[in-house]
Amino acid sequence: MSGQVLCAVKMAPFSAPVRLPPQPDTRQQEMSRQLKDALESVIVLEKFPKSQIDVYVTVIEDDGSLLGACITAAGLALCHANIDVYDLVVGASVLFRGDVLYLDPRREEEEVSDNNQLTIGMIPKHAGGQIALMVQRSGQVAPQCLSECLNAAVDLCNRLHSLAQKTLLVHLQETLAHSSSSSSSP
Repeated sequence: MSGQVLCAVKMAPFSAPVRLPPQPDTRQQEMSRQLKDALESVIVLEKFPKSQIDVYVTVIEDDGSLLGACITAAGLALCHANIDVYDLVVGASVLFRGDVLYLDPRREEEEVSDNNQLTIGMIPKHAGGQIALMVQRSGQVAPQCLSECLNAAVDLCNRLHSLAQKTLLVHLQETLAHSSSSSSSP
């Protein structure tokens, strides 16, 4: 009896250096599924019985860390649309090559073949910092390296969460100021 979430990630044909076909490919379908997994854990679905919440993400430019950016954008959009959520979900990506970690890697850094990448979707202030989604791209990773990457991604999510909360607060204050000035005009 709870609500459902439908997510669709669509990349504009001009969003990548090589023009993409208009029909969704397997990457877009997989990102849609991963985004759905991240958002289902943050939305209070019991408040939306027999309803469906549709989330459509259109990527205009893929400059790297795409899944993390989609998660953060969708989380902000849900809050902006007054959808009841447990907390704001944010996403972050960490790329590791050898002993070097790249936070929020660019597309050029992601395309190198010997990379491993970890992307998480996190709800920092709910349940002591719950991870809603964790996706590792590429081969095997040593446990110590994975732990280091996860800690870096969690720290990045905490910083992004603070910034996203401030952005929502500024928007709310501007909206309230605009509505109060509109109602006081004759």
